Amino acid sequence: MKWIPVALLLFLSACSSTPQKTYYQLPALGVPAQVSSNGVSARQLWLEHISVADYLAQNGVVYQTNDVRYVIAQNNLWASSLDQQAATDAGHQPEQCAAGVGGVHPSR
Repeated sequence: MKWIPVALLLFLSACSSTPQKTYYQLPALGVPAQVSSNGVSARQLWLEHISVADYLAQNGVVYQTNDVRYVIAQNNLWASSLDQQAATDAGHQPEQCAAGVGGVHPSR
């Protein structure tokens, strides 16, 4: 009879694990910039500051559940801030950024 509370305690403790967190980052854009014969990029794009809406500036990935509701995830998080990732990617491959090429992948 003494083992029943111990078994119940072990069973309940097995159910109380914390959910695994997954971190995401914007992918690196793979196509290098075109360079003209004089060694200068053929097209240039100047970005002074990239900012995102307040609800996108959170650590959690934001997803839309219906026409008017957005949810900020608790266990699916950005590896670094979204505006910082966008600025970094735009600085490395501005031509690709201007063309709207990209997607989201889990960080490795």
